[in-house]
Amino acid sequence: MRPASSSELLKIVRAAERNNLALALTGTLLFDKSRFVQVLEGERSSVTKLFIRISQDSRHEDIASSTLLLSGASLTGRWR
Repeated sequence: MRPASSSELLKIVRAAERNNLALALTGTLLFDKSRFVQVLEGERSSVTKLFIRISQDSRHEDIASSTLLLSGASLTGRWR
């Protein structure tokens, strides 16, 4: 999925914020003009639930989970 404009990119960021907040997740969303990388932090079940939802969304391609890290501390701070 490649946003066509900066306003479309902002919509994606806002949707990620809403979805993360609803599941009490934090993380980071990165975009390099060709692909997104998202780091999700929170309860394992919530992260899994959102990952499955993203994976089933036809707008996304080549989805992979690269690392599962169990930690008591946030790596990304308070970004939602």
